[in-house]
Amino acid sequence: MLEGNRGIDREQTHVHEFLGSTLLASPPKRLDLLHNHRFAGVTGEAIPTVKSHVHILKTNTDFFVAHYHTMEVKTGEAIPVYDENKKVIGHIHGFTGVTSFDAGHRHIFKGNTLIENPSGPIEADRKDEYSNELYA
Repeated sequence: MLEGNRGIDREQTHVHEFLGSTLLASPPKRLDLLHNHRFAGVTGEAIPTVKSHVHILKTNTDFFVAHYHTMEVKTGEAIPVYDENKKVIGHIHGFTGVTSFDAGHRHIFKGNTLIENPSGPIEADRKDEYSNELYA
């Protein structure tokens, strides 16, 4: 059980790392300021859906000429990741969105999370979550 920041006893779910870069953008009529931003972080815990689950991705970008942007989106549902033997070894999530409006512009971003628990084995009690039928 987890006695987390919210003071509620509950089972902890999983999170995913993410990283990426925004698409290029600049303030209107300022192509000399065309740039992108980098971002990285860890999602929130799993939020159940009818088919699978999603996560909230929330972070700030890096700085460029005294500004940064905030980002907050809900990921898509789980996408299975297979090994060379077509065995499901985990999952990732895709995401797209638009940053906050700062310094006269905003950026589009898209990407996917990294696999959950990349250095750990598939847990015996979670194998059903990764069954091929779930993603068929």
